[in-house]
Amino acid sequence: MKIAVLVAAAVPILFASIADALQGISTCHAAGTTVTSISGFDTSTAKMVSVMTLPDAMEACHRGNDLNGAALAACADKFMKEGDSQIGEVIVWANCTKGTLTEQFSPVPQSTYYKGPGSIHVDRWKFPVFPSCGGDNAAAVAAFRTLCPSYEGKIESEE
Repeated sequence: MKIAVLVAAAVPILFASIADALQGISTCHAAGTTVTSISGFDTSTAKMVSVMTLPDAMEACHRGNDLNGAALAACADKFMKEGDSQIGEVIVWANCTKGTLTEQFSPVPQSTYYKGPGSIHVDRWKFPVFPSCGGDNAAAVAAFRTLCPSYEGKIESEE
């Protein structure tokens, strides 16, 4: 009986840790994403695929506007219909040997890096980088740490 209670108490902690680890690209100025697949940890072909979900949109609306209740639901619904959720899958590749990361998404929303129908947005990082909000460096650092947990090189720079 004591073992069952101990296991029951540990299960929520385990699931909370897994959920935190499976957060996709998330920036300080846009909604984050939720990982749908991940492979190749600590290899030259590590890959993570994520999409924006309704909970991601709700978190962004709450964080950006401090909304709750019906206002939060309305903001998240609008975000899912008109916001960054339109980018589809966000694909991140890491080369854990070279210390590089590439992020790609498509289609590109007209409000950001839009270059016409079918355009693809690609960002690239070579570590170490300064983990600032601008340029999504903090998100790149988090994604690289997820994909390359054994990387021994420097990931963050002082500036």
